[in-house]
Amino acid sequence: MNPSEINESLARTIIGKRFVDNVITDVKEIDSWIHHLYRVSFSDRPPVVLRFPAKRKFSHYGESYNFRREVVVSDLLSKSTFVTVPRILHQGEHKSIEYLIVENLDDFNLNTITGGDIKSARTQIIKDWGILMASVHRIKSGNFGSIENYRDVNFERWSDFVRDYLRLRVENSDVFSDFEKRSMITLFERLKSDLDFERDPRLVLYNTHGDNMIVRNGKMIGFSDVMLAFFGDRSIDFMFPRFFGVEEQFKEGYLEAGGSIPTKIDSLTTIALMNYYLSTVINYVGAEGRRASWSDSYRAKLELLLKENDAI
Repeated sequence: MNPSEINESLARTIIGKRFVDNVITDVKEIDSWIHHLYRVSFSDRPPVVLRFPAKRKFSHYGESYNFRREVVVSDLLSKSTFVTVPRILHQGEHKSIEYLIVENLDDFNLNTITGGDIKSARTQIIKDWGILMASVHRIKSGNFGSIENYRDVNFERWSDFVRDYLRLRVENSDVFSDFEKRSMITLFERLKSDLDFERDPRLVLYNTHGDNMIVRNGKMIGFSDVMLAFFGDRSIDFMFPRFFGVEEQFKEGYLEAGGSIPTKIDSLTTIALMNYYLSTVINYVGAEGRRASWSDSYRAKLELLLKENDAI
């Protein structure tokens, strides 16, 4: 079956075969750039989310999305932390197309309660975010690298991981000019030694933006999407708190839960932000709707970051 044939009718067929004793009342496509998602509601049980493979080969950090990673990470978090993640209800295949059915936890997220203004969230909710990440970061690894990835490549040093990412996403890209490419490599080379100052590979979630952070009864309890998790430097998960302007409250919760702030956090977060900006520039070229301006706006953010750090 061609991925272009994925639609609401197919989603209804798959769910109907899996939940034969339940009555489907609604099938609604969820707005997603990376892959096809459908929220399916029933008259006699809680809703579920049906996920299909990625529409695009790469997302962030240069690795293709796959279901195995999500299953492994969800299992790790469920067994080793108090962090709430969607339960995997079923992994299957329909006419050669893989799919995943997971518990629906998207209804009450940080964006919902703040209207997208994360900085307006109550201090305790942001502290909860830090507390959750401290729990996630207790999961250690011997090396930096992806989880259940097609390349099966691990790295001894964090700078090697980042350098490999830049090679994949920047050096071979036709989205950036040669000047932009040189500027990004210049900043990386200048901060490279800071990246390796404190070797500490941990599980990092990376994709912790407002839509993915679950809030219940005024408390952040977990994350609804772990598909981009990997073993990296903990600073990766300090990036979005800085981006949203809530870094200090996040750190307060992180320390309160027994975590420690990475020694070279400023340099580490600067590189993390650069990588986030550049991947967003690439990922959303040609996007439509609410994402139509993202590539250009994040290119402006990237340029400002490089200027602030004297890389251009």
